[in-house]
Amino acid sequence: MKAKVGIGIHGLVAFAMIGAATMKAMGKIEASAGLEDYNTAVIIGEILSAILLLLPRTLSVGLLLTTAFWGGAIVVNMVDPEEGLEWLTPAFLLVATWTGSALRDSRTFFRLCDDRYTDRVAPDEGQV
Repeated sequence: MKAKVGIGIHGLVAFAMIGAATMKAMGKIEASAGLEDYNTAVIIGEILSAILLLLPRTLSVGLLLTTAFWGGAIVVNMVDPEEGLEWLTPAFLLVATWTGSALRDSRTFFRLCDDRYTDRVAPDEGQV
C-alpha cells in the first residue's frame, strides 16, 4: 500500500514537472532572469528527471536529478526579491519527492551508500 501511495506522489510531482516544462516550451512561462540562454536545457532536464523518477529501475538517478532540479528552483526563486515566498512551491515539491521515494522503497536513504548498508533495511512487501 505504501508503495502505491509513493508512486501516486511521484506521479503528481512528475505531472507538475512535465506540465511546467511544456508551459516553458510553449512560451507561457518565461525563463528565470539570467537563464534565458539555457531554457532548452532546463526543459529537457526537467522532463528527463520526471521520467527517471517514475521508472522503478531508475528511481535513484531520478531522485538525484529531481532533487537537484528542485534545489535550483528554490535558489532561483530566493535570489529574486520580487518573488516573495515563491520558493515554497519547489520546497514543498522537494519534500514530496523524497516522501514518495521513502514510501516506494524503504531503502531509499541507503541506495546511494555502499552495498553493505543496503542489506540492513528489508525491502517492503509489494515493492515497486
